[in-house]
Amino acid sequence: MKYLLFIILLLIGTTIYSGKKDKEAKANEIKELVESQQFRFVARTALPMAGSTINLTSQYDLEVDSMNVASWLPFFGRAYQAEYGSWEGGIKFEETAKSIEVELNEKKKRYQIAIEVDTQKEHYQLFMSIGLSGYADLSITSTYKQNISFYGIIEPIED
Repeated sequence: MKYLLFIILLLIGTTIYSGKKDKEAKANEIKELVESQQFRFVARTALPMAGSTINLTSQYDLEVDSMNVASWLPFFGRAYQAEYGSWEGGIKFEETAKSIEVELNEKKKRYQIAIEVDTQKEHYQLFMSIGLSGYADLSITSTYKQNISFYGIIEPIED
């Protein structure tokens, strides 16, 4: 009986220890991705200003590669100005960022990233909050559209 109890405790201890190592490895991976400014935000949920939460079933992302920012995100909400005859929707661009500021909040163990991007038609301000677990929030302010937020994960850029 003591032998069985010893084996059970050993298995529980091993599981807890390996879980802690996995968390540390994931945190180090996220730190490396964010500090190198080469990562991809994959949106899982959209949170428009008006209306309810929308679970995204297709692949939508925002890619940050140094100062190059590429966005392929949907938009749900009110557009205050639209180009005549345009059927193109969403927040889609591939531009060089005007500025990128990365800050680590040691107390909350989260990165705060502020990105400004100018396209030919609009000015975007992107605010991202990234936890060391890999989960992130993205809030986008635009010149001609209502604000929208997304919830998703951070991962490496695919080649």
